[in-house]
Amino acid sequence: MIPGHRINVIFLLVRINHFVDITDALKGQTNEFVNKVIQIIHCCGHKWDGWANRNESDKYLLTWKVPETENSTDNEKNE
Repeated sequence: MIPGHRINVIFLLVRINHFVDITDALKGQTNEFVNKVIQIIHCCGHKWDGWANRNESDKYLLTWKVPETENSTDNEKNE
């Protein structure tokens, strides 16, 4: 094993419900709708120091690194 350190991360998976039905109904405006959704997701992620990492059709993954505290580093040393 390679020595390393622990990083605590929060993952959020955002999914657009009924994505296929929505794109069928919007037809020519699908790109505009998807771009607005992506803009909202990116803005929310960045507002709270997170990152939009990945998208897969109707799913979007955001991550946040949890800041380290003095207590968490002390507990890791004791383990």
